[in-house]
Amino acid sequence: MSIKRSPVLIALSQLNGVDLKLNQHYSRVTDDKGRYLPFDEFCRRTSSGENVSIA
Repeated sequence: MSIKRSPVLIALSQLNGVDLKLNQHYSRVTDDKGRYLPFDEFCRRTSSGENVSIA
């Protein structure tokens, strides 16, 4: 299995309040059960319509 690179970071100054509110739950270090999920599992937590770069 190859290691996936994280998406390019977007400066917070480029985001509006709506983007921040919709994607705030991805800023948490753990999931709802208190488990840390590595980045390679992050792609499974995002829905297909969400912007992974912002999340």
